[in-house]
Formats: sequence, C-alpha cells, structure tokens
Amino acid sequence: MRFYEGADGLKTGHTDAAKYCLAATAKKGNLRFIAIVLGEDNSNVRNQEVMSLLDYGFNHYQMNLIKSKDEVLKTIPLDKATKSNISLVPISDIGVLSSKTSEKKKYSYSVKVDNNNISLPVKKGDIVGEVIVKDGDKKITSVPITVSESVDKLSFLQLLDSGFKDLVSGKFQFSFN
Repeated sequence: MRFYEGADGLKTGHTDAAKYCLAATAKKGNLRFIAIVLGEDNSNVRNQEVMSLLDYGFNHYQMNLIKSKDEVLKTIPLDKATKSNISLVPISDIGVLSSKTSEKKKYSYSVKVDNNNISLPVKKGDIVGEVIVKDGDKKITSVPITVSESVDKLSFLQLLDSGFKDLVSGKFQFSFN
C-alpha cells in the first residue's frame, strides 16, 4: 500500500477472528476515496483488494466542481460597516461525484443568508448562511457560506464623519413628510 499513488492514510489489523483487515485512504486531484477490506486470509490479498477498490474508484468516477471555495456566490450591501458591501463564499469547494461515463449535468444553486442581515462585526470563517445545490428539484448537497473578508462596525466617530460627508455631498436628504 505504501507504493500506491496518492495513498495518505491507512490502518491495518489482524486477529484470528477478524483475519487480515485494512482501511486506507487515497487522494488524486480533488477526489478522495476510502477503501476497507475485512476478513482476508493474508496481508498480500488484503493489500491487493484495497488497491483494486481504489483503482476502481479513480478509474470510474470523477468530481465535478460546481463552485470553488474562493468563488463569490453573492454580494450583499452592509449598513454602518467599514465596507459598503461584502462577498459571500462557500467554506469549501462544492463538488458532485459522478461516473466518468455519464453526461455532465448542469446544477442550479441558491444562496440562503441567515436573516438576510449579518450582525457586525463579522469575521472570515463565520457561518452566515448556506448554498444549496440542486439537480432539478432534487437537493444534491448544501455547504455553509462565509464572508470573503472580516468587516467591523463603524465607530461613532466614523458614523459621524460618514454622515457629514453624505450631507456635504448631497447624498443625505431631509424629509419633512
């Protein structure tokens, strides 16, 4: 197993009752498989079976990347914050496992932000909602989303300065209705 390309974890075992067992992981590109073999008569057969399982997975399946973890899903405006808007990104790559022989599908996704109102300050890594991936009407997966960068509240002096600039520039208008 140590010579299997992409192998990065394993646990072997043997008892008289369980015989030779092996759990192994391997990663190639953006695809990881776990293979588990139990009850083999010797370690050579056990190792060969695990390698055959991993080969089968890598030869017959692929990961279709839907959105990368750095890809902006949505930008929302912020009020009274050090930034006027913030970008929302998934916390991890979003992918769908499919057979290499099947046609590549088009998936849709929707972004749900908690309360559509992010409470400040917010830090990169804070969960602010989720992205839901669908195949037609069928939900395939969902992944938490975060902000692309940390954003703080404006201080009282920053709010006062911003209000004054808006007043001078004509952006701020009084209404006496």
